[in-house]
Amino acid sequence: QFQHATNMSDSYSALGAMNSTAGGARDRCMRAFLDRWGGDNNVVVKYFMLESATDVEGNAARLRAIVDCAVRDRSSVADRNGGGGVGGRDDGADGAGSSVGRVARSFDVTIPNHVYALCRAFPASYVNFHAEDGSGYRLLADWIVQVDALNAQVGSRLAGPFTKWLSYDKGRRELIRGELERILAVESLSPNTREIVGKSLAQGGGGASKL
Repeated sequence: QFQHATNMSDSYSALGAMNSTAGGARDRCMRAFLDRWGGDNNVVVKYFMLESATDVEGNAARLRAIVDCAVRDRSSVADRNGGGGVGGRDDGADGAGSSVGRVARSFDVTIPNHVYALCRAFPASYVNFHAEDGSGYRLLADWIVQVDALNAQVGSRLAGPFTKWLSYDKGRRELIRGELERILAVESLSPNTREIVGKSLAQGGGGASKL
């Protein structure tokens, strides 16, 4: 279907059908879709949701690399323009580097809809958000702090999934509690995000979520 699609909707539907099946076919189609339709911001937002919500295992590391790469690019541009940013992208860091770099070039952490599609949609992936090693929780916590510094309203909205932490098993509750405490320890955290995180943490442990 993807290979014979003549419009964006058919292409996107095909991607959705294969989105949680790991393999070269999915990766090639994802890249081809972005190359073909990446000039339309509304389509790019839809694409980010596929990147974020896939249940392909280990996707948290890829998402982290995409956002970090985009932020480094933004800093690098600011540096060239006298803004004092640092660093630049190293697309050759690993085998997926060029793919990560291509997505990162379409992602702007200062655009709320980009952040909502790539970051806020991430908890929809049960496999990756609730990974037993806590990598999904750690990624979301890092994003909350990172985005909060740029846009407090968007950063506070990213914290929403953590308000349900008491609904999970003991091991995952402890992992999330640790991330909530880590977020709350950030001195520069905005008042709104601090309130959401603080109230979530104050619920304590055990039982069902009160939110």
